[in-house]
Amino acid sequence: MLVLVYRRGVWFPDMTTRSLGLIVGASDIVVVDAEYQKGRYIVIADETWDLAEGDRGAAYAAIHSRLVDYIIRLGIDRVTLKASAIGPSKATLSHLHGAELRGVIHAAAASTTAEVSARSQAAVGKKLGKRKIEEYLSDEDFWKEQPITGKLRKGSRLAMLFLMDP
Repeated sequence: MLVLVYRRGVWFPDMTTRSLGLIVGASDIVVVDAEYQKGRYIVIADETWDLAEGDRGAAYAAIHSRLVDYIIRLGIDRVTLKASAIGPSKATLSHLHGAELRGVIHAAAASTTAEVSARSQAAVGKKLGKRKIEEYLSDEDFWKEQPITGKLRKGSRLAMLFLMDP
């Protein structure tokens, strides 16, 4: 099927979609970069980007630039990140730092031509079935059945689920 992709003010024919799934923590980001092609996801990169130590403002600026450059340079079409969620425990400084970094990452992705969305873990989990998402993450048989080619770390499975969520 011919797909048209809009990049930098021009429509291009494209047979594949390049996507990022992002899980943002307090001081790092799990980045899964995959291409959807002929009904399969080909994992191109599975990395963890650490926030630089020291001044958080400068570190935020650096990670913002890194993500913008990555998206533009590699022609990423779609970015899906895990949205903030309220947990059962009190918010800690780590939670607040994670929310700040998530905002920086969301803004960076939105400043490009990529389609950007934030999804809740609960919403992604409901599309999978009746089990909790944590059960799917640890289910080896489930992952063997997925149309995924390439190396994917176990710790990056959640990012992959967000990437695969349309």
